[in-house]
Amino acid sequence: MVKFDLQTRRDGDLLRAELIGQRSPLQSVMARHSQETWDAIIWECRTLGLSRVLVVSHLTGWLSTAAVYSTIAYLEKVVPPFIKQIAYVDVNPQTMPHNAFGQKLAGPRGLAIAVFESEDDARTWLAAQ
Repeated sequence: MVKFDLQTRRDGDLLRAELIGQRSPLQSVMARHSQETWDAIIWECRTLGLSRVLVVSHLTGWLSTAAVYSTIAYLEKVVPPFIKQIAYVDVNPQTMPHNAFGQKLAGPRGLAIAVFESEDDARTWLAAQ
């Protein structure tokens, strides 16, 4: 079972979370890893008193729209109101369309999530909000 690495740190007034590694090819394992990762990010935000998140994903491997839908449905249930913005940078061009689909799902669910190809663009969006 492959599990990716999550590294977090305070970066000014936001939490920077970096994902490194490979996604599991098993849908159930991928969903569990995603949930554990988001739980850790939320816990860090709560602990540090931060309301904005910058996620930089260097993940490789297969990603399905079903996995993205599952993650957004999970986030809808667990993201607390104090987290105002989540910028997600996907540096993998193969999975970017799937994560962009997640952005479309997030808005109607009241989640301020935007997906970017570069960290600079994500930081600009976070600063403008």
